[in-house]
Order: sequence, then C-alpha cells, then structure tokens
Amino acid sequence: MINLKNNFLLFTIIFIFQACSTQPLHEVTRKGGALGIVEIITTPDRVLPYCEKIDTSPGRYGFMVLILDEENTVGGGSGMMSSLKGCKDWEAGVRKVLSKGKRIRLVGTGRYDEPRVKERFAYTFPGHGIFHSNGRSFGLTAITNEHQDCFSMFSRKCSGDDYPLAE
Repeated sequence: MINLKNNFLLFTIIFIFQACSTQPLHEVTRKGGALGIVEIITTPDRVLPYCEKIDTSPGRYGFMVLILDEENTVGGGSGMMSSLKGCKDWEAGVRKVLSKGKRIRLVGTGRYDEPRVKERFAYTFPGHGIFHSNGRSFGLTAITNEHQDCFSMFSRKCSGDDYPLAE
C-alpha cells in the first residue's frame, strides 16, 4: 500500500512538472512592423493545409493553411491561386514538413494582429474539434520545422538561414 502511494505521488509530481514545462501551442513571435512580417510557431496538429476551388475563376484553386490559435479560433495563411495541380503541390509540400516536425514555423507577410472577429466559417481540426474563423490572415511565404525541413513555392525562401527554427 505504501509503495502504491509513493508511485502515485511520483506520478503526480512528474505530471505537474511536465505540464508546466510544455511549450505554447501557438505563438505569434513577430507581427506588423514596417514590412508586415508574420511569424507563427505552433504544433503540426494545429495546422491544416487546404485547397479551395475559386468560384469566380474557372479552373483556379487557392491554397491556404488554417491555423488553430491559442484562443481556439482559426486564422489563415494563403499561398497562391493556381491550378488544381499547383494547389496540390503546395498541400503535399506543407504536409511533408508537418509530418516530420513537432514545432512548426509559418512565415509570411500581412496583418495578423487584427482583433479576432468570430466568422460563420467553421473548420474541423482532427483531435481538437470544430472551430470558427477569426478573420485574421496573412500571405504565406514558407513553412519550416525544427529539423530545417522547409517548403515554399519561392525556392530562395528555403535556402540559407532565411527561416531557421531552432530545436
């Protein structure tokens, strides 16, 4: 019985220590500024690559990453409008980076510091639930992980030290 109590106490201490030492699930590290640089660090389960048909442009698709933030609302980073193949190339490249990392860094330009506005659009994040869009967005330039895997449609954005993410 004493051994069971000691094991329970040890388990409780380890659980509390680990819970207090985990990294934030969503952090905007730079926003606004003269260049409007946006940098978001999050976990792969909070990023959802998404291809959407653009109704106003026949044969055109838009690529986005939907990002579940710390307040459980969804912001977005848009890639570019392209053909279905181009959109699927973006999606495959982003999924590859997501699958190999535990910390994900999304970099782009725009305003991601606007007040959150609950919109009618809702998205499902597996393992988390359904959440509404918050009206925040930016132009996605590159996505990286802690292993230096990087994807961008602009190859120069994945070369050198442009967007490193330390382990």
